[in-house]
Amino acid sequence: VTVPLICILTDYGVHRAWIAPYVDAYVVASEDMVPELESFGVKREKIYPFGIPVHGVFFHREDRDMLLRDLRLDPELPTVLFMAGSFGVTNILSIYKDLVQESFPFQIIIITGRNKRLYRTFRKLIPRSPKITKLVFFTDRVADYMHASDLLVTKPGGLTVSEALACSIPLAVFDAIPGQEEDNANFLIAHNMAIPLDSRGGASAAIVSLLEDSRRLEQMRASCGAFDKSDSGKN
Repeated sequence: VTVPLICILTDYGVHRAWIAPYVDAYVVASEDMVPELESFGVKREKIYPFGIPVHGVFFHREDRDMLLRDLRLDPELPTVLFMAGSFGVTNILSIYKDLVQESFPFQIIIITGRNKRLYRTFRKLIPRSPKITKLVFFTDRVADYMHASDLLVTKPGGLTVSEALACSIPLAVFDAIPGQEEDNANFLIAHNMAIPLDSRGGASAAIVSLLEDSRRLEQMRASCGAFDKSDSGKN
């Protein structure tokens, strides 16, 4: 076999499992990962910090107000997007229950993915919720929901993070799995693109504190936008 072997790392930290003989090129998420790979013995000329490729629709800027009207939501309210259901995550329930009790005005979008149990649970909760909440099962409009939102609450999986950064949406991350997800969370926090949440308590206060501080939220959005990997696929 003489074709090139290219390894695309889909997280923001390097682990030995990614390193293998006969790899001709490593495509990594950011320049920060170059010295990490070198520490594992990978030669610099094999490392390309192009970014994690995501679909171009995430880079295409949409009119937020128009999207919210299309989704039958209020363009005048801050919008918090929850995404964490596809892998059976339920701690998001406790975050939601606490968050909707906050007096600060905002609205919520929840995407549960294919998690039917989580979807049914939220469907029972939402009619009694004091906050406007739009519940979504599996959807191919994730980019629209991200572009319509001001903050994404999620676990820090590599592809979700990459899609969010492409949409320039700040993140609030929780329940990072030790290893890659922890590295992803640390990368986001270090670059002012996310805040950490503790799903055991205090998460709602942290979210509201950020929503109330529009200047800080805009700075985080600018940090996400500055991390421009829109040419990752072309490279």
